[in-house]
Amino acid sequence: MSEIQYPEKVLPGQPILPIYQPTDGSSSIKYIPGDNVRLESIVFNNQTIPTLISTTLGYVQITDQVFETEEDPSEEVKQQGNIKLVSVIARKEKQYSDNNTLDFNCRSYKAVTPQVGDIVLARVSKMTHQRVNVEILSVLPKSEEHKVNVNDNLQLLNLLPTETGEYFKALIRSQDIRSTERDSVKTWDCYQPGDIIRATVLSLGDGASFYLSTARNDLGVVFARNEEGQLLYPLDWETMVDPSTGQVEKRKCAKPF
Repeated sequence: MSEIQYPEKVLPGQPILPIYQPTDGSSSIKYIPGDNVRLESIVFNNQTIPTLISTTLGYVQITDQVFETEEDPSEEVKQQGNIKLVSVIARKEKQYSDNNTLDFNCRSYKAVTPQVGDIVLARVSKMTHQRVNVEILSVLPKSEEHKVNVNDNLQLLNLLPTETGEYFKALIRSQDIRSTERDSVKTWDCYQPGDIIRATVLSLGDGASFYLSTARNDLGVVFARNEEGQLLYPLDWETMVDPSTGQVEKRKCAKPF
């Protein structure tokens, strides 16, 4: 009989085994739910398959089901190994059979709401003469604010949708774009829709949008494309260039780390 394959470690809601497993003969092994396991029907290839599902994070344990005889309840017999009990030992439990230990390298995530002073990545959505509307894509961990590069920033995108599936809205007022010559700032010379920018949370805003600022050398555009979709690279503090054509566009560039 071929060895039955099943996961050694499982997550809540993860399938473990169908309740029936065929052998190389005419008989089948039946698996029944034990601790931290439930029976659920799963539809696969238009077939409904009764399957054992884990209800917790833990270690799968399969043992022979032992029954008491009717004549003598103290006497235990096994039904020739055809019925097996499937259990999941929860991770929080200290003891494991056969000295088995769990090594779950799980990384926990929690909902993050931008706070004043946080460094965020945002995408420009629309612009007016007085402000730039953006969507906050990610809050950078405080321990990483000063050691991430552009590629790391881009890997963090799309990590911060709200419970409704939308991103936090924010805006950058024209006077908060840069620290010098604030009164003469032209928003379209600093950002364009689709640009990815690094900014800091200035305030919690008016309840509908956060207020952001890029009035620092390390804040501004970190990723941009031109109208043809070509990637732009920073040339200096105020311009980006398409290396393939030499076309130059104005941006408020962030100082690379």
